[in-house]
Amino acid sequence: MAKLIIPGFRHHRCSPKTMHYGRLYDREIIIPMARKKYQKRYLRVWVPDNFSLDERIGVIYMSDGQNAVDHNLTAYGEWDMEDHLKKLEEEGYPRFIIVGIDCPHNGLNRAREYTPYCFNKGKWKITGKGYGDEFSDYIVTDIMPLINSTFNIEPELVGFCGSSMGGLFSFHICAKYQGIFKFCLTYSPCFEGYKDKDLKEHFDNYHLDGNTENRWVFYMGGADPLEKTLTRGCEKVLAMMKEVGFNDENLLYIKDESKIHHESAWSEVIEDSMRFILH
Repeated sequence: MAKLIIPGFRHHRCSPKTMHYGRLYDREIIIPMARKKYQKRYLRVWVPDNFSLDERIGVIYMSDGQNAVDHNLTAYGEWDMEDHLKKLEEEGYPRFIIVGIDCPHNGLNRAREYTPYCFNKGKWKITGKGYGDEFSDYIVTDIMPLINSTFNIEPELVGFCGSSMGGLFSFHICAKYQGIFKFCLTYSPCFEGYKDKDLKEHFDNYHLDGNTENRWVFYMGGADPLEKTLTRGCEKVLAMMKEVGFNDENLLYIKDESKIHHESAWSEVIEDSMRFILH
């Protein structure tokens, strides 16, 4: 594959044993609303083989970006996104790049970054203010213009993907910016951190309407106590979405009770999720 230079990004050399397709690029960014210790991060961009900057292409933004494609970078586990997108490409589906933002490598600060509203339910309470709302604004006003000025992005193929706390954040940013994100992949989301009345209030504030071409995919496992607990909150939100008109055309729920709360489980449903998004 010919050398590709992406202005402002560094080519990150990955072992073919740990990243099997495409190329990875990165650049340092500053997340201004994070604690100073965690402000400096990497913005990572994966591109498929035989890619040129003038190619019209879709984009999947991801929370926990270090876990997307290269096992050597992972903090928790890898999604193997490059393998899944290659398979979809071979099936004739549109091509995508991945834009991942590394998370702060600290549990509490990661939770604050991905939480638009403070958790207030029992053991789920998070001390300090969550800044997920400000972080979503930062992605839309700072990160996306950079990506759109560098790549030839197809606006109808822009989505966000996340899991666990990142799944909660994925839902938030896609619901807040419905005109920008055309699809949402939210896996094992942590809605259960909110009391029921607050969860309903937060949901209503998004003014979601099932009369939309945007598509949403939810996933839950069930083989460990955490997945069983999170399923309750996820299914509450699914019920709310159906109440405002979402149906089988724009809402998919994948549930596999044999799977635990882990990247290996979320990785397995990427292809079916994207087939639904693109059908």
